Amino acid sequence: GDAVPNYRVTTDLSSRVGYLNPAWNEDGSDVEQRFARAMALSGQELTDSVLRLKNHWLPARQLVQKAIQNRFNVHKSGSVVLFEKYCSWPSHLFEIEQELKLEVSGAPPSLLYVLYPDSSGKWRIQCVPEREGSFVSRKPMPEPWRGVRGD
Repeated sequence: GDAVPNYRVTTDLSSRVGYLNPAWNEDGSDVEQRFARAMALSGQELTDSVLRLKNHWLPARQLVQKAIQNRFNVHKSGSVVLFEKYCSWPSHLFEIEQELKLEVSGAPPSLLYVLYPDSSGKWRIQCVPEREGSFVSRKPMPEPWRGVRGD
């Protein structure tokens, strides 16, 4: 059957704009002023979204795309992706894999590992998950290597 949700999200743009409507028992509201506030709110949200895409999402995608294109220069298997600097990579990696119709079997030439420097300049390795949002790796690190730092 239908599950009853534990909560409702009421902070989305539609809800926030809706809150600007006069309440049923509110008299004398300036509807024009409220409409102007709703337009400003919506406009700022749109502007922020476009700027986030331009300044963060697109540059990250370009870094991921370049790293995937250069993966055979990192390791002959093509399974290791190297980022010159960290970026938010998982969603881009999965999208680009689909676009390029790359193998995702969990064995080479699948993308299995991501290397990148952290904020302190130390190198990190992450296993690529089976799918976006999963905690299961396509090819986990060998047991003795897991959680090793500084060696």
